[in-house]
Amino acid sequence: MIQPAAYKNCSEFYEVVKTVEFVMPYGGGDTQFRIEALHDQQSGRFSTRVSYHEHFHLQPSYPVVSGKFTTKPGDFQVWVPLPNAAWTDRNTADEAITQALGFLGAH
Repeated sequence: MIQPAAYKNCSEFYEVVKTVEFVMPYGGGDTQFRIEALHDQQSGRFSTRVSYHEHFHLQPSYPVVSGKFTTKPGDFQVWVPLPNAAWTDRNTADEAITQALGFLGAH
């Protein structure tokens, strides 16, 4: 197990201890979500990070040769942090995930 006290330049340490994925309506269609339960190594409490799966068509920034992109634009799948996701704080990973699911209206 990592000992946070050994890393003096790190002010916070979290371990992702559980992840759940589910699909529910969001933004006009069914959307895949991911909730990660984070264990705060200093306090022992659990919080969550909520993301949703999104598809993008992007132009990669690198590499560039002679001022031109050498890679063509392409389709990418990305986990995007859910803006304004409610803060969770619980004693266990399951309690934190349950709290996040409640805030999302997943009932």
